[in-house]
Amino acid sequence: EKSEFVHPIRYFTDDVTPEQLITLMLNNAGRMAVLSAEGGFFDLIKGRYSSNTNIDVYLKGFSQDQITVDRRGRTEKVDDPHLTVGLFAQLD
Repeated sequence: EKSEFVHPIRYFTDDVTPEQLITLMLNNAGRMAVLSAEGGFFDLIKGRYSSNTNIDVYLKGFSQDQITVDRRGRTEKVDDPHLTVGLFAQLD
């Protein structure tokens, strides 16, 4: 009998790369929230950990367009993504 690994439920994240956000969404039935008390979210969008800007996961999570990733060593598909972004940035 083959046993399937069940991921623990995650409701939100904070400091996450776009690639890892797709994985989190995949593991949580397409649902995830990015919640932060600071504005570092904008650094992540423009590429904090890489020189490339990758905003597809945010756009598709908003519009609920299917996310499909086929890269060497990684294949993921999120059929019905739902992404919530909540920022509670301070004035200073």
